Amino acid sequence: MAIPRGTRTPEIDQPPLHVVHFSGDAFTTGIQRHRLEGASVQVYSVAKTLADLFKYRNKIGIDVAVEALREA
Repeated sequence: MAIPRGTRTPEIDQPPLHVVHFSGDAFTTGIQRHRLEGASVQVYSVAKTLADLFKYRNKIGIDVAVEALREA
């Protein structure tokens, strides 16, 4: 889950969650709005997600980034 830099990290037990703090354009670029069961939700585009996976490849593993690229 991406949240703005400087905000408090939510404390939840379920589902397991990895929180990343982004600032400026890194947080706002690539957001798409979708309707899900009547609610408006914001998710990052596939392109933004892939870019972030490669940006953080040393933390998540290059194999995860490459697999996501193949799936996309």
